[in-house]
Amino acid sequence: MDGTWTLNTIFDALGISQPANLPHVPISNVQTNPSNCSANSFFIPTVFSLQKLGYESEISAIKDAIANGAAAVMTHQEKFPFSSAVPIIRVKDSRKILAMLSIYARQRFVGKIIAVTGSVGKTTTKDMVSSGLSKFGSSYKTNKSNNPLSGVCMTMINAPFDNDYLTLEIGSMGPGNIRQAELIRPNIGIITNVWASAHLESYLDEEALFREKASLLDLLVGPKIGIIHESVRDADRKAGGVIADKQLGRLITIGSTGDSDIYCENAHFDGIKSTGVMWVFGTPYPFELDLAGAHFIDSAMFAVATAAALDQDVSIVIASFAKPNITGRRLERYCIKLKDGDIEFIDDSYNASPVSVRALITTLSLRKAPRKVFVWGDMKRLGDRTELYHSQIVSMNGLGNIDLVLTISEQTQKVRRELGLSNKLHFPDCEALAPAISD
Repeated sequence: MDGTWTLNTIFDALGISQPANLPHVPISNVQTNPSNCSANSFFIPTVFSLQKLGYESEISAIKDAIANGAAAVMTHQEKFPFSSAVPIIRVKDSRKILAMLSIYARQRFVGKIIAVTGSVGKTTTKDMVSSGLSKFGSSYKTNKSNNPLSGVCMTMINAPFDNDYLTLEIGSMGPGNIRQAELIRPNIGIITNVWASAHLESYLDEEALFREKASLLDLLVGPKIGIIHESVRDADRKAGGVIADKQLGRLITIGSTGDSDIYCENAHFDGIKSTGVMWVFGTPYPFELDLAGAHFIDSAMFAVATAAALDQDVSIVIASFAKPNITGRRLERYCIKLKDGDIEFIDDSYNASPVSVRALITTLSLRKAPRKVFVWGDMKRLGDRTELYHSQIVSMNGLGNIDLVLTISEQTQKVRRELGLSNKLHFPDCEALAPAISD
């Protein structure tokens, strides 16, 4: 944040009359987690955040926030059981505070806003888009995958008002969730894909899931640029062509075929990095993407498409693929040095959709190592297709190149039975697995 927030602007955003003796307090960041507070933080205790963090009372959270350096706090408590040296703002209803502050922040934000949604690939795409745009100006983004309404609001609130670019990740845990993007009025909307293997448990069918994702394009303002994967275009055709009614200023498609505006040709993944030729509106660009997963190419193409939509030099973005900056634990590689030899550890624990699990198995199968071990936990939120998608993992050719499969939780245990594997290498949870790995 650029220090634009003060207690005065907080009062303005909330429509509260300012007391005559209101001190000038610069706010460096707004937080809902007391542990994240530091000097010049403004702390807002929300019911959801406090429950998630295990706080039994708002007062306890406020005490911790102040102890960690918060310069001001908000509460709906009429009476306070302790005196405080920092200003305490009392409001009757704190439930809409984040939304009100984010609306105010959006009104003052001067740059372009890019919103990213989709079934899988949102966080990496958000990271690569923001990283690419940072080559052309100041760029801010959602932290990790903080994509529910509260996270969208917090990102908008904490973004420097004078930044050139802001890239937000928008989640869709259920019908109507995408409407949260209405608060931030994005200029560009990206839909990474619509996979029935993710989030389907919250929707009636695949078309309902598609329509929810596509609703992001209804919320665009200004140039109203939509950027979609070719699989989204195919889903749109099945749904009767609803994207045509979105009144977009421009629609860009990315994919693996020449039917897309931006596509990849001669792609090769060696287990560590991907190479190939990226065609951008008819112009070829050789590239090297230093990320351990072929599926990251789509995220790279979204970054290029965003730069192109904003009339920036795409060759600069493509050159940045040699040193990409993405959220950790996505096929992240570590080297553990031991006396008897090195161990390569590949961490893909950030999420576990069928797409990411398949990518991990492919990556593992391509690695050259005398012994390969795959640790697999249950994939969640797959609805009535849970067993189907777990079973499909079993049929992957790459599993044949893996020496040892360690499984965790209920669904992967069923898979072990299908494979005829012993339950000796199955564990109820991570805590039970850890000693076995040490042994």
